[in-house]
Amino acid sequence: MAMRHARDGFSLPEVLVAAILIGLIALGVGRVLGQSTVTAREERHRLQAILIAHSEMARLRVVGHDLLSQADTFTVNGFGERVPDGDYRVEIATDVRCEGGPEPYDNQFMPNPFGDDCGAERAIGVARVTVRYPADGTPSGRSVTYEIALGHSAAFADSAGFE
Repeated sequence: MAMRHARDGFSLPEVLVAAILIGLIALGVGRVLGQSTVTAREERHRLQAILIAHSEMARLRVVGHDLLSQADTFTVNGFGERVPDGDYRVEIATDVRCEGGPEPYDNQFMPNPFGDDCGAERAIGVARVTVRYPADGTPSGRSVTYEIALGHSAAFADSAGFE
C-alpha cells in the first residue's frame, strides 16, 4: 500500500472561512457606500435650501418697507421656482421688533413704515425665512433659517441659523 501525499488546494473549512470573511467585508463596504450616498443626497438638498433661502433674503431686501406684507408659505422646486408639489417648503414670517435707542437723526421726521408702537425705541421690520428640505430618516425633513432685520432706512442686521 502506497502512502498518500497531501493534495494541492484548500480544504472545505478553509474555503468556508474565506467566503464568510469576504462576505463580511463586502457587507461593510456596501453599508459605507450606501451611507455616503444618503449623506451626499442630504448635503445636496441642504445646499439647495441655503441657495433658495439666500434668494428669498435678497428679494426681501429689495422689498424694503413692504417687508411686513411678505409673510407667506409656499413650495419650490430645486431651481427655486414656485410649484405646488415642490421638494422645498419656504416659510416667511414677519414681525416688528423694538430695538433700544432713539430713531436715527435722518429718520426722525419721516413716519416709520414699521409702525409707531415702539414709543421712543426704533421699530425694526423683521422677516424670518425658513426653508425645509427632504432628509432621509427624518419624516419632516430638516431646515435652514435666516433672519433679516430692516430698519427705517437701512439694513441694521442680518443673522443666520441652522436647525
